[in-house]
Amino acid sequence: MSSTLLSFLIASSVLNPTANNNNTHSFTGENNLSVVIPKQSNKVLTNPGIGFTELQRVVSNDPENPFYEGKPVISYPDTSTIYYRWYWDQLTTATDPNLNERMLEKKIDNVLEEAAAVNKKVVIRFMALRGKNDPIYDADVNKDSSGIPCWLVQELYGHGLNGSSCHLSDKEAVSMFKNPLFIHRMQQFLDALGKRYDNNKTLLRIDMGMVGTWGEWIFLGMRQRRAIA
Repeated sequence: MSSTLLSFLIASSVLNPTANNNNTHSFTGENNLSVVIPKQSNKVLTNPGIGFTELQRVVSNDPENPFYEGKPVISYPDTSTIYYRWYWDQLTTATDPNLNERMLEKKIDNVLEEAAAVNKKVVIRFMALRGKNDPIYDADVNKDSSGIPCWLVQELYGHGLNGSSCHLSDKEAVSMFKNPLFIHRMQQFLDALGKRYDNNKTLLRIDMGMVGTWGEWIFLGMRQRRAIA
């Protein structure tokens, strides 16, 4: 079917909905050309893979939403994608570059499974530098972490393990993005995640935010933090 004919049929169903009579009609004309007239609908059309997204939560517009206790929070407008963000130190072990299997199952794997259950896609962002007052809920993450794992801070700057702080100074946070070791370790991390989630049909795309606070190419250092506070 040509795009012109398809556009005409869709426009006709919208401009003259009574012709559809709330049913979908399909018939075959000359040269085996199939013509489908869609039924009328007053619902908001949800574009797959684009448009509004949910942030850090799995939502279904089904009144029996299984992901809420009690009355569910209904998404409006309905969405086709769910957006989650995680810091590097949430997904590797506390002492080495290996992926933290328990954390991955708890976070990414569970999100992908729940999103698939409600027919939604997932967009994931990975970040390397926390912002001011970003909370740390994970027991596996050092409470003074700046976003990158403590083992990497140890490799880059000589502190972060064995009881020493893995919090980055302003100078360290700015300089690490052009450090060849940082880039090498980041590539290893992304390669490992790629092998784990390659061809996952629920994972729509990956958003790389590895430079600057929250990956947004800015820097909220200690001076700015004190000023904001």
